[in-house]
Formats: sequence, C-alpha cells, structure tokens
Amino acid sequence: MNPKMIAALALAIPLVVVGLLSTWQQLRGLRDLRARKLVPSDEAAYLRGRHRRRFVVGLLVVVIGGLIAGAFLSGMEARADELGEKKPTDASGEKKEMTDEERQFVWRWGAYWAGVMALTFVLIGLAVADGLASRRYWLKLYREMRDEHNSQLRRDLAVYMQQKDQGRGGGGGFGGRMGGGN
Repeated sequence: MNPKMIAALALAIPLVVVGLLSTWQQLRGLRDLRARKLVPSDEAAYLRGRHRRRFVVGLLVVVIGGLIAGAFLSGMEARADELGEKKPTDASGEKKEMTDEERQFVWRWGAYWAGVMALTFVLIGLAVADGLASRRYWLKLYREMRDEHNSQLRRDLAVYMQQKDQGRGGGGGFGGRMGGGN
C-alpha cells in the first residue's frame, strides 16, 4: 500500500464509523421520541426534524467515506496518478494526444470527485440548516421564558404596590410614592 492510500483510508474509515454511529444514534432518538407520551407538539416537531436531518447527515458521511475509500481501493486514483505522471510529449518532442479511453477515464474520474464534492456541500448545507433550526427553536423558547418572567415580575410589582398602598392606609395623595411619608 502506498502512503496516499493509507492516508485516504485513515480518512475514509473514521468517516464511515462516525456516520454509522450517528445514524444509529438518530434512529434511537426517533424511537425514544415515539415512546415518550407527554411531549409538547412544538418540541416533538423540532426533535423529530432534528433527528431526521442528523440521520441524513450521518448517511451522507457514510456515503462520502465509502466513496473516498472506493476511489483508492478500486485503483482509480492510481490510474489517475499514472496519467498525471505521463509525459505530454513523445520521444520526438511532439505533443502526444490522450486516447479516447484515457479521456473517458479522466471524465469519469472528474465526475466522481465532483459528485463527492457535491455530496459534501449538501452535507454542509444540512448541517447549517440544522444549526439554524436549533437556533430558531431555542430563541423561541427563550422569548417565551423571558415574556413569562416579565409578566410575573409585573404581577409581583402590582401586588407589592397594592400591599404598600394598603399598609399606608390606602389614602390617596402623594403618600409613599413621592417620599411624603414612611
């Protein structure tokens, strides 16, 4: 095995393992979510979507790792290296043309790696979408908690002011608000 193949497999194998673990964890999360009975509908929808997005991301990681390993194990990369090292000129100094088979191989090799890159961009897009969905959900919860807290503070303040007014005899005037008494 050459060093390039070892490096590629050192990348591909962990990708496949991490992808498989992630997909398994997301399937388990979906199963656990279905087993839970009392989950608010908005939370259940968020969690279901999150598990689905992350399941697809895990599958894409497995596919990308498999494609990287496949390129090296099939010998495609070795052939591409041979074509790249080939001298563009022959012994007489004239430019040597590629054969039709070599052109087809180069086209397939380029399409293969373009596909790997396209899948990688899809993976990145799904990861960004997942991050945005999580941010949107947690900001919504934060706003609800903040609004509830503020309304409770307003109620407590109203009760406090009412008790303070009653403690002073409930009289009108400027009593305790403007510093006119104790």
